[in-house]
Amino acid sequence: MSELGIRRIVLTSSQGAGGDWARLNPLVKAFIKMSNIKAGFDDHTGVDEVVRTSDTDWTVARPSL
Repeated sequence: MSELGIRRIVLTSSQGAGGDWARLNPLVKAFIKMSNIKAGFDDHTGVDEVVRTSDTDWTVARPSL
């Protein structure tokens, strides 16, 4: 991002992505693990890691219940 001059990025994510996984209800976790939406959560988690470790200013917005 810094190579392109991007100084700030704002992302929408998902409840349960990244470090938020530990706060999910166990039944919701089980559903995610047994279904194909786990791939989406893995993608959100990957983007979360890249953004948080970059030298770019960032904001990640996650919906909550």
